Amino acid sequence: KKAGKKFIVVDRPDPIRADIVEGGLIEKRYRSFTGLHNVPLRYGLTPGELARYLSRTGEIDAEVIIIPMKGYRRSMWWEDTGLQWTAPSPNIRDAEAALLYPGMSFFEATNLSEGRGTDLPFRLVGARWLTDAAAIARVMNARSPGGVRFESVRRRIGRGEKFGGETIPMIHLVVTDRDSVR
Repeated sequence: KKAGKKFIVVDRPDPIRADIVEGGLIEKRYRSFTGLHNVPLRYGLTPGELARYLSRTGEIDAEVIIIPMKGYRRSMWWEDTGLQWTAPSPNIRDAEAALLYPGMSFFEATNLSEGRGTDLPFRLVGARWLTDAAAIARVMNARSPGGVRFESVRRRIGRGEKFGGETIPMIHLVVTDRDSVR
């Protein structure tokens, strides 16, 4: 806005549906690149709607123009759109990783691996000291969380990531019903 430019968003679908909103807001002191604005973890907005909201609430200072989509319904998953997947981040390689990211991203700030450096980033969590992964998976499955199953696995982590070069115990989140995942 300072440069006298309008911010134009060619809108696109929310890959994990835009009709579900859940999770708390981020306190200002904990905001970061991956949690920058005062919105729920799963905010249920398309990129254009998010830009409009952030502009209207003063989170960003911009004149926003949205180029809307045609034929989009808020209850659509990415696959329902017929569009080819383009990873929004190198480690969010498909819609299932995008679905789990709002919860799994918390592990990024811990001493646990969030699966980076494996074939399943944001679907695995582990550490060399997580020797009770099988017991944790059993407890989590007994709680019957909606839409996911927990499996104990071991994975080699790629160099340059937490536990890089090591094979560590991990818990694999397997999506069984994406409509029920919370």
